[in-house]
Amino acid sequence: MTGGPSLAQRAMHNPLLPFIYERLWRPVGFTLAAAGRTTAAEQQRIEAFLQLAPDAQVLDVACGPGNTTRRLLAALGPEGRITGLDAARGMLERARADTSDPRADYVLGDAAALPFDDATFDAVTCLGALYLVEDAEAVLDELARVVRPGGRVVVLTSVHRGPERVRRIADALMRPAGMRVFGADEVTAALAARGLIDVRREISGVLQLVGATRPR
Repeated sequence: MTGGPSLAQRAMHNPLLPFIYERLWRPVGFTLAAAGRTTAAEQQRIEAFLQLAPDAQVLDVACGPGNTTRRLLAALGPEGRITGLDAARGMLERARADTSDPRADYVLGDAAALPFDDATFDAVTCLGALYLVEDAEAVLDELARVVRPGGRVVVLTSVHRGPERVRRIADALMRPAGMRVFGADEVTAALAARGLIDVRREISGVLQLVGATRPR
């Protein structure tokens, strides 16, 4: 990609973003995008899709200031652990400052080149970030790579359910800002193409929650 970082990518490194994300986007922007579904309701659906065992080892990709990372801790037992990964130092600083639970840790890294071995985690999430990354296909490759056989991958991202021509126009308008509008079946098909099975999806507003399993 030429022309330097997109508007969205530059925003990720703005020191004010963690505050904006927690106080405005999560409680207000998310609810609007999800056609009225609250973050608490969405969290319940995410946990239902993940089917976490108490001792699960979880990776939260593009974790931001750790909102979802901390919420997922409630679904884990004493032996469970969660790692949040993000490319923005400011986000991780806020996540570390707001997380006291020793079962969570945070790592600086690129979602398209995860610094973990194959089949490391029982569950991998990428919640509300795939539509912002430069190479979503590479990120999906990595999510599928680091999840263990029998483990779950769960993605929350954009979706367009209208005519294909309208979707292409919407995508063209959003791309300059660094945001992508996925077609109705793009993400589900991409996960299946990477060998994942039991692909399921729920759509609410302009967001889709997609889950899939790596076969044993």
